[in-house]
Amino acid sequence: MQLGITKLYPNPTSGFTNVNYICNIENQPIQIIVYNSKGYVVIKQYLSVQNSEKNIQNPINNNIVLNTSTLKSGEYYVLLISKKTYCLAKKIIVI
Repeated sequence: MQLGITKLYPNPTSGFTNVNYICNIENQPIQIIVYNSKGYVVIKQYLSVQNSEKNIQNPINNNIVLNTSTLKSGEYYVLLISKKTYCLAKKIIVI
């Protein structure tokens, strides 16, 4: 199983952030969670990933756009979680 954030941009941001991620987990919901430097969850979204057998063997990049315009300036961390795995959090700066 592979799940991970490959790129966050623009970073720093003041409106929207693109999250490129790789996933080869078959037909499981994935959560994208953004939490602040104090550990509080500020954004939580569920992603529906429908991978084919081909994508399971050779994962492809996916993209989601996060609306960060309502967040106060500061450091935030983006995390992807499935039922069986999670990826390391990546930092974004909101200005």
